Amino acid sequence: LHRLSPRLPARIQAAQAVAGTDPTQAWVCVRNGADGQVLQIDLGRPMVVTAISLTPGWVGADATGADQWLQHRVLTRVQWNLFNGNETTPTVVAQKTGNVRGEAPQPMPNGGVLASRITMIVQETSRAPADTAPTTTARA
Repeated sequence: LHRLSPRLPARIQAAQAVAGTDPTQAWVCVRNGADGQVLQIDLGRPMVVTAISLTPGWVGADATGADQWLQHRVLTRVQWNLFNGNETTPTVVAQKTGNVRGEAPQPMPNGGVLASRITMIVQETSRAPADTAPTTTARA
């Protein structure tokens, strides 16, 4: 990800936290009782996007070591709008995350979409499920 710019009220953390590498930090969006937050991602140039993967909640501990999964709502349903250049009509892709505790990949239609800008709209959030364990993949 190159440039991230939120169209969000000032009380929300900078969108650069979305692409951060510090596992004790996460992008937390204050919703004040309503969903609908928007995150814009500028890819810098047209690219073929074959899939987008997001982690719908804070998987891990904060700087004090406290698990944050149950402390925040999770993304349940988002809409991805992929724009190529200056076009005004995006390719729209809906995603349901299943409230997984881990990555939620979303393949793009037709094997990929040419895009230079992506907008994510939070359509629905919910409380994090208590019975979910972190997603792990066994390697053979």
